[in-house]
This record gives sequence, structure tokens and C-alpha cells, in this order.
Amino acid sequence: MSVLGIGTDIVDSRRLQRLIVRRGEKALDRIFTVDERAYAESATFEERRLLRYANRYAAKEACLKALSGRGYGIHWHDIEITRHASGAPSLVLHGAAHRRALALHPNYQLHLSLSDEAPYAMAYVLLCGV
Repeated sequence: MSVLGIGTDIVDSRRLQRLIVRRGEKALDRIFTVDERAYAESATFEERRLLRYANRYAAKEACLKALSGRGYGIHWHDIEITRHASGAPSLVLHGAAHRRALALHPNYQLHLSLSDEAPYAMAYVLLCGV
């Protein structure tokens, strides 16, 4: 296994709260998939809801960094944060993000770690070739 890319990002959930106030639901729709939105919206408390969005935003940014940055036509919905049956977060790449990862290695694996302490959320992505 070889490391192809590493990315990390930290997000202040209050920043996302301001985005929602300024731009409304359309901003969330542009960044997050339907399933990501459903997961975030299922949170019982507002602080937890914002942290779920912030974690996913940080994960998308960290994944972009692991893929060697912007400039490959990657859109927000090309990077999707899902959950294993165990509850562990994982990444699924679509479209341009998937093509970029394949260009780096035809048999790639992504590893994702999320953490938060209100109001901050952090993500770490490791892109490996196997």
C-alpha cells in the first residue's frame, strides 16, 4: 500500500450557520447530497445538526486536498460522506472526483476520520493505492 495523498480541514460550525442565514437551503443543497442532508437534519439538537454539516464540509475539503487540490472539475456532490453499518464515516467518490482518484491509482482506497468539539469540526483523509 502506498500513500497517494493526505488532506485535513477544520471548520467552525458557526460559519455554516451564517451561510444558512445568508443563502438559505439552496446553499446546503449545492454542497451536500440528499443523504448527507437527511443525516444532518436527523440530529435532535441544533448544535449537533450544525456539527454534522461542518464535519461533512470538512471531509469534502480534506478529500479535495488528498486528491491534490482543486482544478479537476470536482463538484461538491462528487464527494459523498456515508456511514458504514458500524456507524463509521466513509467516503464515496463520484464523477470527476472518482476519475481523479483513478488517475492517481487504479485501485485506490480512502480512509476518513472525523472529530468535533463545538463549534469546531475536523476531518482527516488518507488516499492510498493498493
